[in-house]
Amino acid sequence: MAATASLPHIPTIRLAGGSRRTRAGPQSWRWSSAKAHLTGINDGLVKVAPLLEMVGVWKNFILAGTEEELAQIRKHERTGRPLGNDSFVEKLETLLKRNLKRQKPRPKTKKNTNN
Repeated sequence: MAATASLPHIPTIRLAGGSRRTRAGPQSWRWSSAKAHLTGINDGLVKVAPLLEMVGVWKNFILAGTEEELAQIRKHERTGRPLGNDSFVEKLETLLKRNLKRQKPRPKTKKNTNN
């Protein structure tokens, strides 16, 4: 599974099914590509062959997640920042035309107490 290093967003798909949100798994989510990849059948949005060529048996890939990966997903759920390597996040920033990486904190503003 050395090819998985080039798939920065895939751990989110495969591990989120075990998160506190749902136990049914990503294959049951309407917006997830997991069902198409598990069945090996293209759907209206997904062509499964490219990813299946990289990871092999999708079910084994989904089950291969670690606690460390799950902790990373939960961290990014709290911050709202995308999970992925720098080039992945930079590509998203370019496409969305907005900053997604953590920025330097701004100084807190003082409340006006003269009211």
